[in-house]
Amino acid sequence: MFSQIISTLGLALDIIGAWLVASEIVSQYKGKNPFRTMPNILNGEIPPPEKSNGFMSWEIITKRKMKIGLALLTIGFILQAIGLWL
Repeated sequence: MFSQIISTLGLALDIIGAWLVASEIVSQYKGKNPFRTMPNILNGEIPPPEKSNGFMSWEIITKRKMKIGLALLTIGFILQAIGLWL
């Protein structure tokens, strides 16, 4: 019975982790403009645009979700393996 509980817990963590990782792929930034334009053009070269504060915050949160999701997936797979051997 204990091995079934461990395996089920591992599977639940895998599902949650997969959803967190997939949310990165599905979610889109909903702000007005993800990049700030830079008006200064030096020597005829156009510099790359800077990311807006809203976009950078969204990006940090999204990356954090992915890291947590990958950690949950890893823990879930390990728990399933342990459950198989108990």
